Amino acid sequence: MSEKANRIFERLPDVVTIYRGSAPGRERNWSWTLTEADALQFAGPGELVVHATVPKQEIIALFLDGNWDEDEVVVPGELVNIVSIAPA
Repeated sequence: MSEKANRIFERLPDVVTIYRGSAPGRERNWSWTLTEADALQFAGPGELVVHATVPKQEIIALFLDGNWDEDEVVVPGELVNIVSIAPA
C-alpha cells in the first residue's frame, strides 16, 4: 500500500463498512470499495450493490485513486459479513 493508503487504513474503524457492485452470483469476490457511490459505478444493468462489513485486520490491501478513480479494498469475499444486497 502507498504511504497515503497506510495512513487512511490506520484511521479505519475496527469493523469497516464496504460495498461492491456485482453480477448475481459474484457477491463475495475480492474487490470492494469504501463508498456505495463507487460500487454503483461497477454495477451494470440487472446487477447488484452489496453492502457488507469486514474486520479491519482481514483487509489485505487498500488502493487509493486506482484506474477507475475509486478506492479499492482487497479482502477475501468469504470473510465479509453481508448486510444487504439490492438491485443497482
